[in-house]
Amino acid sequence: MVTLLSYSLGLVQKGLTTLEEVERVTFTDTGLEAELKAKRKSSLTCRCCQAELQPEWMDCPYCMTPRFAD
Repeated sequence: MVTLLSYSLGLVQKGLTTLEEVERVTFTDTGLEAELKAKRKSSLTCRCCQAELQPEWMDCPYCMTPRFAD
């Protein structure tokens, strides 16, 4: 049996994908963090106070609520 991670790293060696994509798809700790950051950046309204947020803001500057929480 070959793990998903081992198979994916083989694809990186062959030049068929990137390490960043392997991290994203296999949900390593850094890959999971990248997914969470992407979700935070895609939300432009505060879920608590409904304020409009800028794409680069990770927390609402008005009520300090994180843009994405589990």
